[in-house]
Amino acid sequence: MKKYLLSALSAFVFVAVMSAASYPTVWLAGDGWMAQRDSALTQVRGWGQAFPQYLDQNVKVQNEAKAGRSTRSYRQDGRWAELLSKAQKKDVVLIQFGSEDLHQSDTATYASVADFEENLMLMIQEAQKKHLTVILITPVARCFFKDGIFCPRYGAYPEAIRRVAKRTKVPVLDLELETSGWLTRLGETEAQNFYVEGLLNGDGANEVARIIARMIQEHKMKPLNKLVRLQ
Repeated sequence: MKKYLLSALSAFVFVAVMSAASYPTVWLAGDGWMAQRDSALTQVRGWGQAFPQYLDQNVKVQNEAKAGRSTRSYRQDGRWAELLSKAQKKDVVLIQFGSEDLHQSDTATYASVADFEENLMLMIQEAQKKHLTVILITPVARCFFKDGIFCPRYGAYPEAIRRVAKRTKVPVLDLELETSGWLTRLGETEAQNFYVEGLLNGDGANEVARIIARMIQEHKMKPLNKLVRLQ
């Protein structure tokens, strides 16, 4: 009897370990909209901090986003290479840039629209060489209203992401479009409840993470669509 129980326990542990190992790790590559924030230093939160709660508990999320980074600086400072060195075959990488690339006054981060597209193309190619699933994401809309009317703030960069997605046949979550509609529906006064210092606060990060999870499910973006757990 004791031998039987030990065998059953061993089988259970083996199945549990194998089951956990079958889930992909989700890697987040992006800027301050996505990045992990220190609650002791700021009220700003990245949506990547809230995202794990909308996935199956067996899915590990590795948030490698960094505030102030663009496609250019993220590659140049070695963060992208480091992510690729750690990611495993069949993992998923969510890539969201654009909000820092457009600042012409910052020579460390600025990337023209053409360079931005090229950087994204390279990241996709390099990720696919490692057999990673890539999902592109357009930036979170900034909370900017003029005379009570919501105004987009990213110029040509969201459309550049859409072009790259179409060209490479990589799925894209059009978060800029989705959150623009969300802010428009909220209106200027209520929308400000979800932002602080020009970025997301805790409530905003949670809402954007939920929007992303819903979009993944609605658009049937494999393999994450079956791992989403909407609350």
